[in-house]
Amino acid sequence: MIGVQAAMGHGSQIDQAVYHGWPQAVQRMQRLAEIELDEIAGDVDYIAPYLPEQHRLFHTSNISFLPLTTKAVDGRVWTSLLAGQDGVPGFITSDDPRWIEIKAQTWPGEPIARTLGSELGTSSAVKSVEALVAGVGIELWSRRRNKLAGMAKNVRWNDKEVIIDIRVMEAMGNCPKYVTARNLESYPHAQPSVQLENLDMSPTDVLPQAVIDFIKSRDQVFLGTNYIPTGTTDRTLPHMGCNIRGGRPGFIRVRADQRTIVLPDFSGNRHLTSLGNLSTDKHAGIVLPCFEAGDVLYLTTEGRTVVGDEAKTVMPRARPIVSLFKVTGYTLVRDALPFRQSSRSVMEPSPYNPPIRYLVEEQEFSAASDLTAKLTAIQFYNSNIDDGVEVDNRDANLATFTFETSSTLRVQAGQYAVLDNTPLIGTIVYRHMSRGDEGAPNEDGVRTWTISHPPTPENPRRFSITMRRVATGRVSSRFFSFGAYWDSKMRDNKGTIVPGLKLPLLGVGGTFVLPSKPTPLLLLAGGVGVTPFLAFLGELSRRKDPESSTPVWDVDLVVSTREPKTTLDLIREAMPVSASTTSLRLRVLLCTSDSGETIDAASAHLPSTVELKQYLGRLDGKVLQRIEKMADRKVYLCGPPSFELAALLALDRNGVKEVDVTRESFAF
Repeated sequence: MIGVQAAMGHGSQIDQAVYHGWPQAVQRMQRLAEIELDEIAGDVDYIAPYLPEQHRLFHTSNISFLPLTTKAVDGRVWTSLLAGQDGVPGFITSDDPRWIEIKAQTWPGEPIARTLGSELGTSSAVKSVEALVAGVGIELWSRRRNKLAGMAKNVRWNDKEVIIDIRVMEAMGNCPKYVTARNLESYPHAQPSVQLENLDMSPTDVLPQAVIDFIKSRDQVFLGTNYIPTGTTDRTLPHMGCNIRGGRPGFIRVRADQRTIVLPDFSGNRHLTSLGNLSTDKHAGIVLPCFEAGDVLYLTTEGRTVVGDEAKTVMPRARPIVSLFKVTGYTLVRDALPFRQSSRSVMEPSPYNPPIRYLVEEQEFSAASDLTAKLTAIQFYNSNIDDGVEVDNRDANLATFTFETSSTLRVQAGQYAVLDNTPLIGTIVYRHMSRGDEGAPNEDGVRTWTISHPPTPENPRRFSITMRRVATGRVSSRFFSFGAYWDSKMRDNKGTIVPGLKLPLLGVGGTFVLPSKPTPLLLLAGGVGVTPFLAFLGELSRRKDPESSTPVWDVDLVVSTREPKTTLDLIREAMPVSASTTSLRLRVLLCTSDSGETIDAASAHLPSTVELKQYLGRLDGKVLQRIEKMADRKVYLCGPPSFELAALLALDRNGVKEVDVTRESFAF
């Protein structure tokens, strides 16, 4: 960031500090977020009362568009998206570090025509105004961005063009942490048209589904806010702010009222200026561009911020801040932007983007209250060790961890557990940037794992998860290293002196479950994706039909695996010894690249009712031709993305469409 000191030589009038400390409302928000104020107090000195030379060159030469926040006469805030006629840099000029001139194309629905008091094309005369504004310039390909704020002084309209003179009163570099990198190119053929608009929503109005879908598909949003001084001791002048928020597509959520949008606050520079502004003036303007199609959605809202436990009642995994914005007006303009994402380039999501945080009403899981899970047993698997050879469990990459809960747990076969692993990995200390470990700043320790062995009537508080070690994973790698140590202590001390591990169990859930009635099944698993099917097999092995002496559950399990012996061990352990007397008929087909010895059901110690076959090679359409009565089977699919794609292609070649496949996914 460029400090105030960088402008020495421009004269005392513009060398003075903008603030003598953060505004009072911003400081209150920082305290609510439990931020150490001493650590960020000096950052306010980086706000310059003019454009430092680097910023001036950046705004005039590097950016293709400028989100600009303004306020309408009714007090509502809107954020525009301004760009030149040809969508390339150069639409902003500056001959003085205190001034910029914006010459921008406008289109139907662009809110600046309302907020600066003119309708398009009505006058070419210069109109003097005194309007607070704020913008954030961003060079998408490099992720560089710089903020400015000040006062619009003169406005002139020429047909579909607006020229604005802005007196710059604040300038500051901005964090590029969650920006998706893109290359933009000119698109002079845009034909803007308003598709959906409601500028004054009534209390009963909701957002159209097309608007909701648009919001939930975006990976970047520009947020404009307004600061009103609070109390007689607040020396901060009124001003506006404009910031960018980014994340994975879908990081912006819409509540069940179909009108309130929710923005999580990720780990950043901890200034919280937008949220401080919002606490003084609830009005906020949001603009969401689609760089691929050129569409733009403008929202004017009333916002509020919730912190800590209250934030978790909205978005359980948000830490510690969530902002809620009730939309009071919107305009969706199609084919508006005079630039587009280059078809010759690939966008690069930020490596710092955390997983999507879902709302409470979106969860598939039932939250548990003060429920804990205590580690009681570990079974390691190491396919590279022959039977009878002593194993060093530190080398294992697959293991089943068994827990006992503090109270009875209700689980359907195929569901998952949501565990808070903070006691295992510790609390993450704040780090603004973390090269090489970009996920750390937003690490919350929460993970979901399929329950491979659900509780049974005999053991209603016991469940197991089967986990593969991820080399770069903060949680799974810690599980395995702790597990090896725990297991060695259990053996050395015969269970008398061992470290304990008790994790908060946040809930269980998921809709990847068995049909309620006997149905022919085809289960397709890739690697550790077999885990929900282990739960299926355990459940079906225990079901008995007293009115039938023949199996009524007809199941084909196809597993693509590099570790056939380990896979068969998992299947055997999932099925109780009494499985031979159940109503389950199971056929297992292993697709493997292991050309070693062929394994039969007897040597794998599987129940006598199980048929086992092996296929050398990957899953493809020919493999599925071996499945009897394919069209009659309900198909379940679980595995990594590459396996899913191959499986869906193989299914399609055998007449099964993707829409008819039940796939495993975690919504939490």
